[in-house]
Amino acid sequence: MIEHHNTIVVIPARMASTRLPGKPLADIHGLPMIVHVWRRAMEAKVGQVLVAAAENEIAEVVKAHGGDAIVTDPNLPSGSDRVAAALRMRDPRGKYEFVLNLQGDLPTLEPRLVTDCLAPLRAKGPHIATIAAEIRNEADKTELRRFLNLAGYYGRRTPAIYQLVRILAALGLGLISAAGYGKLFPNHPFWVVTGASMLLAALGYYLPRSMVSLRRDKLCEEHRQGFPDFLDLLVICVEAGIGVDSAIERVGKDLTRSFPSLAQNLRFMSLELRAGRSTRGALDNLSQRLGIEEARSFATLIQQSEELGSSLVQSLRVYAEEMRAKRLARAEEKAHGLPAKLVIPLGLFIFPVILGVTMMPVALKVFKALGI
Repeated sequence: MIEHHNTIVVIPARMASTRLPGKPLADIHGLPMIVHVWRRAMEAKVGQVLVAAAENEIAEVVKAHGGDAIVTDPNLPSGSDRVAAALRMRDPRGKYEFVLNLQGDLPTLEPRLVTDCLAPLRAKGPHIATIAAEIRNEADKTELRRFLNLAGYYGRRTPAIYQLVRILAALGLGLISAAGYGKLFPNHPFWVVTGASMLLAALGYYLPRSMVSLRRDKLCEEHRQGFPDFLDLLVICVEAGIGVDSAIERVGKDLTRSFPSLAQNLRFMSLELRAGRSTRGALDNLSQRLGIEEARSFATLIQQSEELGSSLVQSLRVYAEEMRAKRLARAEEKAHGLPAKLVIPLGLFIFPVILGVTMMPVALKVFKALGI
């Protein structure tokens, strides 16, 4: 059995990150990332938690929030070397039997995963254990999950909940219609009641999909309308000297009120980049989630600019102008199609009323003259 006194969790952290410099102190909901990771490790309650910092500023932040930290050589080549150095400084006699190397860029880590990592060690089998998770690509997901993602439902259990709602809706409407129809029309044949129940059950089964489809179309339209604004703001940020990754995160915050779904997807992309996914992979996933051709073209634009070494600012400016022109063209197309769409309601509701109001006095005079 693993006791708390012989287990230690060591979190290596350094400011000189290649993908995101200053990552340990990156602000996430008002707290540095390293503090979030330290708190997740403390919630696991498996033993002492120690932050192996490469700089004094990281150690000071951790200690200011009640944590334990130690400063190591900033020139160590890897996080594992930093963990080993911290252990030699803190535990020269080797009293700790179990050591967990917890990465310092996992602010959303579930505490139970830290406990799960100790499970194979508890069995006295392997000497080293690690928690691994497959990074799934959007293209590998099922059609149902992609359909729900386009509608804004991203939860891990969303497909199961969706199928459960469809089944319950079918059973509920079927049973309610059978009971109600039997009471209202007790003399009708059994096959009529059964047919009506099956019809309403089918309606209940397909109704949730129709509602999700409407939400998907609404969000896709929101993404399409907001994408030109996203590009304009991105051009401004890039021209100001901000990197593309940081600019996307900044623009996502600015679009929260106007286009919340687009902003949420941009925030997901920022989290993917922080977790270590390449810019190309994050852009591909963004285009899959948004479900619009403009996003796929944007991903291709960024990739080609990086590969060919062309001016990213100029490419973004030209693409932003093209997106604004497309938005204006869509608005003009809708305006031109409006007269044709008004023909049916005008013919059914407006013209009969006008005709009735116009002809009524004449008809009254004719009836009066004829003595009717």
